[in-house]
Amino acid sequence: MKRKQFDDEKLPTSKKLKECPQITSSAVSCVLDESFGSNFLHIKFTLTRKSIIKWKTNIPSDFIPIEYYFDKEFVMEVVKKDGYELRCASHELTNDRQVVLEAVKNNVNAIWFASANLKNDKEFIKLVLEKEINHEEFIYGSVLACLSNELRNDREIVLQAVKQHAFALEFASRTLQNDYNLVLKAVQLHGSSLTKASLELKNNRTIVLEAIKRNGSAFRYASKKLRNDRQVILEAIKTYDQTLYFTSEELQNNKEFILEAVKMNGWILKCTSSELKNDEEVVLEAVRRNRQSLKFASGKLQQDTDFVLKAITQNTEAHQLDLDGDAIIIERQHILDAIKKQDGTVIQTIPSPFQNDKEIVMEAVKQNGLALKYASHELQNDTEIVLEAVKRNNYALKYASMELRNNKQVVLEAVKSHSNALKYASEELQNDKEIVLEAVKQSGYTLKYASTELQHDKELVLIAIQQYGIICPEEFSNDREFLLQAAKPNGRSVMEFVSNELRKDQQFILELVKRNVLETHYLPNEFRHDMKLMSEIVRHNGVALKYSSEELTIEEKYILEEEAILQNGFCLDFSFEKFCKRITREYPELYLPNYKFKHLGVDFHVLNAPFSVPNVAKLFY
Repeated sequence: MKRKQFDDEKLPTSKKLKECPQITSSAVSCVLDESFGSNFLHIKFTLTRKSIIKWKTNIPSDFIPIEYYFDKEFVMEVVKKDGYELRCASHELTNDRQVVLEAVKNNVNAIWFASANLKNDKEFIKLVLEKEINHEEFIYGSVLACLSNELRNDREIVLQAVKQHAFALEFASRTLQNDYNLVLKAVQLHGSSLTKASLELKNNRTIVLEAIKRNGSAFRYASKKLRNDRQVILEAIKTYDQTLYFTSEELQNNKEFILEAVKMNGWILKCTSSELKNDEEVVLEAVRRNRQSLKFASGKLQQDTDFVLKAITQNTEAHQLDLDGDAIIIERQHILDAIKKQDGTVIQTIPSPFQNDKEIVMEAVKQNGLALKYASHELQNDTEIVLEAVKRNNYALKYASMELRNNKQVVLEAVKSHSNALKYASEELQNDKEIVLEAVKQSGYTLKYASTELQHDKELVLIAIQQYGIICPEEFSNDREFLLQAAKPNGRSVMEFVSNELRKDQQFILELVKRNVLETHYLPNEFRHDMKLMSEIVRHNGVALKYSSEELTIEEKYILEEEAILQNGFCLDFSFEKFCKRITREYPELYLPNYKFKHLGVDFHVLNAPFSVPNVAKLFY
């Protein structure tokens, strides 16, 4: 008969037991004789409870403590946040497909810390390459870079890597970099893969044309011979307006060829010779293709009213380009519609009378605060317009009139939107403590834009450093109390500002360590070989162990590592002896019956009672 289930936290009362004979019939009576006044069980259970709680909560976020080396669940959580931490996992977990895949999803470079077995496992590498990897982190096909020569010469693997990143071809074997079919598929996926193809294939017309069709800028990587091939150039010109910069001067000066080129892409006009930029036929052909190319014409043609009108006649959109002021009349509503449909900065291409139209400029800055740059001087001095602009983009303050850049209301509004706006305030307001305080509260970096006087204001400097500031005047670099106050966990390291004299102060360094505000890589070199000092530092932060001097003896390193293991579980390399010391010291009477070493099948509570290194060693060997 099944037992009736109760809430674990609510033990059944006598009344409930009477109502549930199936429990009483199978219940075990336990009599505790306390006649000797012993509190042994109380102490034992208390230690067990505390150890279990500590086990679940005593978890750092910046490294994997030795007690969790084999804890797959914990390591999985860590590598999900920072895949690079895979480097600290046990060999068993770096050989675990699930763990490594999670690490790679966060940071593809974690693949370097996978076991050699996994890095040579074709099916596993295919899984890695199929995962949705953060392409910002996928630096130059680094997955291929760490694989065996055998896999780097594997057509399927290389092609899959190239799908993820164009430059992965760089890490393929030379044989595959010169493989016509593979490179052809690679450039069809990413035209820029051409850069890593062999010299022979960079001179192959079919390969180069396929690359250019995918990405016109791949033209740059073609051989010199093909960069002067008309067919190849014309194909690149369709999508890459800087193509002519990579061709010979002869072609850049060839009118017949340039006429053919600007018919495909008017922007090409900017790459032609000065002579052709002054050729009406060439310029008109370019403008017919692209209205904006008119601005690449010679100054002489831009000042020729008859020529400009002729260009406008053949391209109805070219009238939005203002060359010499308000000579061209445009429908006002047409401009408003264009602003709403496009970016507000379109007002840079309209005649100047409309740049002084408040309704038009207001609509423009609502679309993009930086449109203020193209407003008339009068409207750049309009408080309403400027306030709207800085709300949309703090950098818009740069284009406000000097009068408004000296207006406290306007500048304060801009600084509240983004602290960097302080850079464009007037000198007077850069010396206004209220405004500067508002800025440095958001970003200490902005103190650099304050006046010299305020850059020496102790209150502002303190707040700035706590907000990752970069300025600390020399008068504070030796102020022990100020620097201790400025230092805070996870903030900017004050060691960047500490004077040479104070860097040699052991008590100051130890105080930073005790407060957990010293990034250990800033530990002065002269302290790293001081065994006594390093021992004190490691007792407060075990991670400091990895910055100890190589000059320390093996025995000293061993002592420091023991202290680090006991402090927070940090160690340079794993051993079961170190593991056992950590468990017995940090988690006395720990009982986790469901926690097993998967590779050993040993219950945790078996390891911990009775516990001694020699006895435990028998379990592992």
